[in-house]
Amino acid sequence: MKALIEVLNKVSAAIPVEWDRWTKSKQETPYYSVYGWIKRKDGQRDFVCIEMWEDDSPGDAYFVTSSAKYSSKICEIIIGQITEHNPCRKISELLPACP
Repeated sequence: MKALIEVLNKVSAAIPVEWDRWTKSKQETPYYSVYGWIKRKDGQRDFVCIEMWEDDSPGDAYFVTSSAKYSSKICEIIIGQITEHNPCRKISELLPACP
């Protein structure tokens, strides 16, 4: 839990994220998923989800975000290296019949 708090604080210090919700898995070694919103200049919001195991296992952190602007910074904080943004797409592009 200590590592999760540290990561959330680092991300919050680096980008304008508003943490909103969380879940805890029911696995033998539970992990937390923490969800937040990043305000954009166009009035819309991007999402970010960070997942970390409860036992603070090193390297056991993952994230996903729709923010092309902040994706690399989040990755640097969580993974320790910068990677290319994986674009978030509308569900209608994958499943046209889905509302």
